[in-house]
Amino acid sequence: MYLIDRPIITKTYNNLESIEIENDSVYLYGQSLEDRADISTLIQTASKNIKYIKLNINNEETTLSVHLKEILTVNLNDENSINNFFSHFQEKNFYLDITGLTHSAWAPLIKFFSKHNELSIKVIYIEPSSYSRKLAPLDNEFYNLSSHIKGVAPVNGFHTLIDSDEFTFVPLLGFEGARFNLINNTVEPKSKDSIIPLVGLPGFEPWYVFETIRGNRQILKITESYQWIDYIPSDCTFSCYYKLEEILNIKKNLKVAPIGTKPHALAAFILALNYPNNVEIVYDHPIRTSKRTDGASKVHVYDIKHLFRYPPSINLNLADRRRERRERRT
Repeated sequence: MYLIDRPIITKTYNNLESIEIENDSVYLYGQSLEDRADISTLIQTASKNIKYIKLNINNEETTLSVHLKEILTVNLNDENSINNFFSHFQEKNFYLDITGLTHSAWAPLIKFFSKHNELSIKVIYIEPSSYSRKLAPLDNEFYNLSSHIKGVAPVNGFHTLIDSDEFTFVPLLGFEGARFNLINNTVEPKSKDSIIPLVGLPGFEPWYVFETIRGNRQILKITESYQWIDYIPSDCTFSCYYKLEEILNIKKNLKVAPIGTKPHALAAFILALNYPNNVEIVYDHPIRTSKRTDGASKVHVYDIKHLFRYPPSINLNLADRRRERRERRT
């Protein structure tokens, strides 16, 4: 089995109040209308040595607005802008809560941490108690998750395109089969055996795997890719990463669509960072419905630093950047 002797460095808690945040840390988070994205209780009971920094993304999902001593705008497609943002912190320990953030907001920050071996980064994800169901399900899609799709386009900081027809398409499946269909029609895999769908098993709930298969039933049948379905735990970034890496070692070039759970998406983006010449992220940028989930359930803390393949030659020194910023002020 592919997980033998490969570490899964994850802590899981029953609720947000139970997690252990180290002192002298920075906790980055976003806010949405979902119950699980509300961390106000955590902030009220936290140590004074922990900085909670809310990240606000603009409508175009290209910049973050952050309130530090002043309002700071961070261009998510500009590494210098992201470096400048992090140069405001003396702390070495960071937590990135991706629950209330879109992929376009958190993925470029993961890219930053992949170049900074001197920093500690743990990613937090909070499961919902349930997903909002559609009043009138259509085409076996049961949940009211997205209002519409912007379209297939690169994610901020991830613009690598595989210049070859020889690739394997790996959709990380969620409940919405229309998204799989759209991206499949965009990338146009060369053959039916070059599609390997990955499905979460076990899911956040025992029945989610069946609803995932039903939601994607039509496109799985059209592409005949149901023959190649593989399964990984819905909540495990490490298992997903190892499975993707296993496929990559056999197939050489991957186009990965992170359209399922955020823990799976996190694995896909880390793989793309570690293998920039062989992995392309293909994403459709859905507009989420305002109240797509109810409640909050398990909290997962992923110590993803152990997955990065740090390139020492391009590690950036934050102390130097802080010094440069001070010199510019004088």
